[in-house]
Amino acid sequence: LAASIFHDGVLSIPDVKRVIAEAGVELRSSTGPKMVEDTSVFTVVTEVKLKNGVLPAGGDLEELVKKYARVGEVLLADNEVLDAGKTTLKRLIDRYRCQVQLGHLEVGDATAWLNAGATQVVVAADNLQALSELPRDRLVCELTAHFADGKWTAFGAPICDSIKAVSAVAGTVLVRFAHNTHDFEECCRIARTAASVDVKLIVSGCIQRAQDVAAIDGLGVTSLLDDEVLATVGLCGAVSAPLHSDRVDGMWPTVVCDETGKALGLAYSSQRSLQHAIEHGVGAYESRNRGLWVKGLTSGNTQELLAVRVDCDRDAIQFRVRSQGPFCHRNIDGCFNPSSGLRALEQTVRSRIESAPQGSYTAKLLTKEGLLSAKLVEEAQELADAKDPQHVAEEAADLLYFAMVRMQQAGVGIEDVERVLDKRALKVTRRPGSAKVALPGDKVKLVRKRITDVKQRRCAVSEKAMDAAREILAQVQAGGEEALVRIATKLGDIQEGQPVVLDRDAMKAAWESLAEADRAVLERSAARIKRFAQAQKAGLEKMSIPIEVGKAGHDVKSVEIAGCYAPGGRYPLPSTVLMTAVPAKVAGCKDVWVATPHPSPLMLGAAFIAGADHVLAVGGAQAIAALAYGAGPVPAVDVIVGPGNQYVTAAKQLVSGLVKIDMLAGPSELLVLADPKQSPSLVAADLLAQAEHDVQAAPILVTFGDKADCETFVAAVEDQLEQQLCALPTEDVARVAVRDNGQVFFCATEDEAVQVTDLFAPEHLEVLVKEGSDRVANKLQHYGGLFVGELCAEVLGDYAAGPNHTLPTGGTARSVGGLSVFTFLRVRTWMQSRPEMRAGDGHMVSDAAALADLEGLKAHAASARLRLPQSNGHAFSPEARA
Repeated sequence: LAASIFHDGVLSIPDVKRVIAEAGVELRSSTGPKMVEDTSVFTVVTEVKLKNGVLPAGGDLEELVKKYARVGEVLLADNEVLDAGKTTLKRLIDRYRCQVQLGHLEVGDATAWLNAGATQVVVAADNLQALSELPRDRLVCELTAHFADGKWTAFGAPICDSIKAVSAVAGTVLVRFAHNTHDFEECCRIARTAASVDVKLIVSGCIQRAQDVAAIDGLGVTSLLDDEVLATVGLCGAVSAPLHSDRVDGMWPTVVCDETGKALGLAYSSQRSLQHAIEHGVGAYESRNRGLWVKGLTSGNTQELLAVRVDCDRDAIQFRVRSQGPFCHRNIDGCFNPSSGLRALEQTVRSRIESAPQGSYTAKLLTKEGLLSAKLVEEAQELADAKDPQHVAEEAADLLYFAMVRMQQAGVGIEDVERVLDKRALKVTRRPGSAKVALPGDKVKLVRKRITDVKQRRCAVSEKAMDAAREILAQVQAGGEEALVRIATKLGDIQEGQPVVLDRDAMKAAWESLAEADRAVLERSAARIKRFAQAQKAGLEKMSIPIEVGKAGHDVKSVEIAGCYAPGGRYPLPSTVLMTAVPAKVAGCKDVWVATPHPSPLMLGAAFIAGADHVLAVGGAQAIAALAYGAGPVPAVDVIVGPGNQYVTAAKQLVSGLVKIDMLAGPSELLVLADPKQSPSLVAADLLAQAEHDVQAAPILVTFGDKADCETFVAAVEDQLEQQLCALPTEDVARVAVRDNGQVFFCATEDEAVQVTDLFAPEHLEVLVKEGSDRVANKLQHYGGLFVGELCAEVLGDYAAGPNHTLPTGGTARSVGGLSVFTFLRVRTWMQSRPEMRAGDGHMVSDAAALADLEGLKAHAASARLRLPQSNGHAFSPEARA
């Protein structure tokens, strides 16, 4: 009966309950799961549909999200987002509580959005399992409900069964009814199902009136406010729908709080004042004397409305505001009592800063260089050393005072700090928890080595990787495109139905979506690589020399089709796209393919500016197989280059007899040859730049000279390694690499240091010697890339200078060089006779025949003799026949 009355719009549920209670009727308790807990709060989610970070119909996106965020969370739905749009979305989720729905997401992308501050990510059911390692409460599974044959279904099953199926992974389910419905009975059923499996429920497509929002709230379910609902019900209509009042005038008590949630006073709201407050973002209330009252219009003590919340009994509102001046008419902050605690401290410090007398302690803190910094460090140490509770409280108060001075000096308030804390609480990956000052026994140490410890090294590929690569190669060779797509889909390179090959138009679209600054960096880097490759190519010219029958020589020609692999794992590398594809185009390759799994717009943009003709959106051994054997639209290439994981390396090794490869790349290496006069911080920074690549990366230091000086120098380098590691976002990788693979060689002389370095034959070699760097560099024989002098950091070779960063590892620099334009070129020799020349002039032809006779190859000899004038057309002499 209550539901019927409610649906007819006559009375609200609370009013019906009150009438029934006044009549003395005892209400039976529900035997099923409770829909609304006693402490439940009313929530709505407002949807904003975007196209690459822009409102399709135009308008100020920031202001719209700001308004919607006043009443609850905002769902930013953008299935076409590219890099420029991502920047916009990240700015919004940093400022407001937002969910994001961005189409299919890999676990790394979803983690990044959650770490950036998104409260939840909304994904389709077919994308859910791939994100199962993320926290359940941060995942929203979207189910679209269709009505057919008298029942609602989603994802191929009854809607309630689908909710149960996804409940293990997703803590919230968004049900979008495909056809607008008023099926309140079905809403009750799915609400009970969601409650039974501990799933929060959001619904859309069943709201046509404000009463529907209230009915949905009565089930403990959140309403999704889309464009249609906002047009018919309105934002204020949705928020006020479940509210009721026991006052004759129907107004709602409104508790006004500051930014931190502390109550300032009590006011009243009506439908009119609430509408004005939400729409304009101000403190607007209903006054019994003045009607609509906008705070501060006459006094100047205005309020910015930050948030509106409805209480658990749906009979009161909370306004959270930022005030410009006191709230109370007595000219104090709040009507209940003056501010205290941190809020009072903030006000005191702010007033002192604004009017600090010259020579006062506050003035000294603000003007005397280093004083405030020293006090912060001093008080933090005293807090760390405090023992009993009272002492800890006192030292914490001292530290908070000086911290507040620093905050106010920078224009930062308590609200700003709380916002940062709230955003950090949303991160799903945590900082490693290390200290910038080394803990006892925790400091990194480079393993001490001698020249006799240098062993022969080669880039070995594990048998497991070889077996896996061998199986994938066989499947693609036999099954072609069908096998490639099947394997790539299974291993997560592509989603079912996604294209395997992307053309220049797709690359161009990605390029145009990049930020102007990103495009400029890629353009400049590509230009430097191109310039260096062109200079290399110019150093290899065609040539010819005269020979007895005419002339002989060589020409230089590129291979026709090149395959360039670029990793797409922990850190996708657009620089590798440039380093491989640009030299291929400079060499003259007619068809350049870049292979990289699930390429981002940045990777596609790099391929575009590098001049690549196609992108194969596949990685791993399956990409190498497609390039080596061909698969559908992918041709069999002539050369495969570029670094990859162990499966890529294994596959390259297995196809190397069929197609040319550049090298077999192993873990990255940097050897710094430095004397004790070098800057420890510079050496440490360069070693860490290599260490953050991978936990298997090898950072090596070789130093020489007086033993005591070397020990002091290495100790200083280790101190710097520890300090810099603690501030490094990639510390979790770099610390392991330094701990497990970091080495230092102590050498008595410069020549011994050179000998150690040549035995190691490192991928990257830096020479940092204060006096005589050129002399030392000229002695060195074996390395992949050489960087001489303090300004030639190895990182410049990785990105900006022009020489290639794909270099031999594992000691193979003793026999091969790095990737270059020469990798894509062939030196083809030729000979050409001239009619005026005589084969009998000189001994070349007769010598060829004689050598063939010596080897017992009589047809070879005969072929030569036929060119001699005295042969008279006979290929074999009588002696040869005998």
